[in-house]
Amino acid sequence: MSEREYDILLAETAGSLPPGPSEQSEPWRVAMRRILWGLALVTIKLELLGLNYLLPCLGAALVYLGFRSLRRSAPGFRLGWLVSIVLLVSAAASAVLAAAKPVQSPDWLHWPLVALNFARDMCLLLGLRAGIRAAFERTEGAKPRDLALWAAAAYAVLFIFAIIWTCVPARSAVYSNIRGLAGLALYILLLLLLRRQGRELAGRGYRIEPAPVRLSVGAFLALYAAAIVLPLVPALLLGPRPAMPEAEPFSAADTEARESLEELGLPEWLTGSLTQEELSLCEGALWAKDCGIETRGDTALDGGQLEMEVWAVGLADGRSRFYAAFRWLEPPRFRLQEALGLEPDGNEAISEVSGALVYEKDGDTLAAPLPVVLGGGQTAEELDDMARAWYEVELERLGHVQYVPRSDFALPFGAEGIRGWLAFTYDGGIENAGKGLVFGSAWLLHRSLPVYPYRELSSGGMFGDVDGDGEIKISDSIAILKHTSGQKTLTGAALLAADVNHDGVIDEADNDLVQKVVANWDIDLGQSTAISSVPASLTASWLHS
Repeated sequence: MSEREYDILLAETAGSLPPGPSEQSEPWRVAMRRILWGLALVTIKLELLGLNYLLPCLGAALVYLGFRSLRRSAPGFRLGWLVSIVLLVSAAASAVLAAAKPVQSPDWLHWPLVALNFARDMCLLLGLRAGIRAAFERTEGAKPRDLALWAAAAYAVLFIFAIIWTCVPARSAVYSNIRGLAGLALYILLLLLLRRQGRELAGRGYRIEPAPVRLSVGAFLALYAAAIVLPLVPALLLGPRPAMPEAEPFSAADTEARESLEELGLPEWLTGSLTQEELSLCEGALWAKDCGIETRGDTALDGGQLEMEVWAVGLADGRSRFYAAFRWLEPPRFRLQEALGLEPDGNEAISEVSGALVYEKDGDTLAAPLPVVLGGGQTAEELDDMARAWYEVELERLGHVQYVPRSDFALPFGAEGIRGWLAFTYDGGIENAGKGLVFGSAWLLHRSLPVYPYRELSSGGMFGDVDGDGEIKISDSIAILKHTSGQKTLTGAALLAADVNHDGVIDEADNDLVQKVVANWDIDLGQSTAISSVPASLTASWLHS
């Protein structure tokens, strides 16, 4: 064979030469890269802008795509592929359900769900490990260390730690941070072990033939995103709307009790929205007082005009009944969610909590009872030492912390002339000598735009806005100082809002940031994950000696 003929033959056969080791292992490298990144996104969550729900969806998709390529290479990979489908569905369901108000599941269901999640994740890891071991058996060289098994063991240890941390709450920010970093380090170790095991296999020139697929990576991701977004939109718009009792035809009662209340000063629009049962409670009323409101008159909210008033009525038996009443002079453009609440004084018990929503629709006047939830009510055994000291009077007089009535409701679509009220009876008179001050507050919140993930509307406002009035003022700084000095313990949304620097501790550092905002420093304290961004709020307060 001449030199020229040899060159021609070499050129013709070059395309059929076997690829090099790196080229052979590229499909394996891509599959492992997707699985590892997917596991990281599923587990290491960012509590920011809903990313703790959306990034796990991307992670689940990557895990699925990785196992999809490997599923015909070994039985273990096929197991991982089947389990990744479960992960796909569960991640998508969690992302969609996060937009709606959560349904309270029974306590007994918690640990079975935890066990199922653990079993799912272990099947992924053990399936990956079994597939890797089978792949090593097809390659030449000494049997490597079973790093994938160590990775599965690391996850099991991480799961045990998580259970312990759940059962033993963190008592300090330092301890909370330490255990959080320990868990993160353990999971990073898990991923590094899997990565090293995969690289060892790739270094031996392990070659796979990716399983045939009907959808490209881009097409699959687009369809998966659509499967999440399409149900997410109605979930955002309808999920937060509280379920309302069925409305019934309503007509204002022309009774002596109503006439008496109007003579005492109650506005006609309020008395005209009181039910017959409510008017019966007020028969023989002795007096009525306007409790005052910080924001008086008509207030513009979401394109509408809202008016709110708080009244106290002296009942014939010497007790007092408080009404937080509102009316939309012009209805808002968007009607997603409302919250109306009252915070009674703790000197006397409250009873007969009720409320109603009245409106016109299609030429008819309708009314529905407001669903009422009673917050507070903790007994001494349910409080820590500082809280017991602060609520000592209430615990002694009532046997529990004072109840706080609240109603979460939705304005009906197409309704006009919307008004409503929330009321309770204070068992003591409004001026009980020797029993301290009768003090209380009322608030109304309106949500026009969806918030993702779902957050309770009635849980407050911004970080630093401790009193929940929509502004950061010196009074918020005073509230933090009282908490740190033990004068008044903050709880609930106020406690969350006071943790301005998000370190889990209410201290001088939080107060310093609030004071800088009051002094007009250019500082954005941000929104709490447990506090809604509320477009508007009205608060009222009363104080009688």
